Formats: sequence, structure tokens, C-alpha cells
Amino acid sequence: MRYRVGQEPAFDLKRLLVAACKEAGLEIIGAYMSLMPDKTRAIEIEAAQCSWPFPGTIQVLLATTMEAQGGWPNSVSLLASAPLAKEKDFRISGVPTVFRDVPVNQIVPAIHETLEQQAAVIAARERGEDGPWLFGDVEWTVLLAE
Repeated sequence: MRYRVGQEPAFDLKRLLVAACKEAGLEIIGAYMSLMPDKTRAIEIEAAQCSWPFPGTIQVLLATTMEAQGGWPNSVSLLASAPLAKEKDFRISGVPTVFRDVPVNQIVPAIHETLEQQAAVIAARERGEDGPWLFGDVEWTVLLAE
């Protein structure tokens, strides 16, 4: 019982993120919550459209933390990448990626926007265009391995 403080609000947030992904038309690959050493709870939702050409891999990742006192975060981190179909064993390194913070109340529109951007980046890459790709204040860049 000693680690239950903040657990119920964290479960509520996790359910909200799962519901947002489903509302945006994504299928859930995984929904995880873990207790960190500082007693915050890390929440991670992995999702993809059923048409995503990489079965079992993540198309969109939502991640956030919640303090032990149960205070909701103001934003959620959204991560997505734009691999080509020929990159079947892609890793995030070397593939155009976006990482942005999204207000909690704007998750569904942000997912839709990100999926549209992702499709545009993939199409540009198929035409041989190099990035970075800009969509307003959102930039998709290639992450390089260290």
C-alpha cells in the first residue's frame, strides 16, 4: 500500500491517453505505467494505425509523468517517425522524427496533425527530398546515432 499514492490519478491519465489514441483512429500496441525512484509515475502509450506497414512497431508514442501527489501534467510528449516501407527494420536513428510537447486537452488534434505530417514526410522522402521538414513550428529531423 505504501506506493499507491498517486496511482489512481495516474491510471485515469493513462486511460485518457489510450482513449485519445483510439479516438484518433489508432490501435494500442502497449500502454505502460511504472513507478520511478522519485515516486513519480511514468506513463507511455504506444500506438499505430492498422494500415501502418510495420506490424508490431510504434507509429505514435505518447509519454508523460505524474507526480506522486497526483498532479496532472500540463502537456504530454508526442513522438513519431517517418520510415520508408523498405526500411522494415528501422530504428529511430537515421529516420525523420518529430518530438513535441502537446497540451493534454489537444492530444487528439495533435495526433491527427502528426499523422498528416508523417504521411507528407514519407511522401517527400519517396520523391528523394531531404529534410528537415517544417510544418509551422513543428520540425521533423533525422536523428543520428551517437
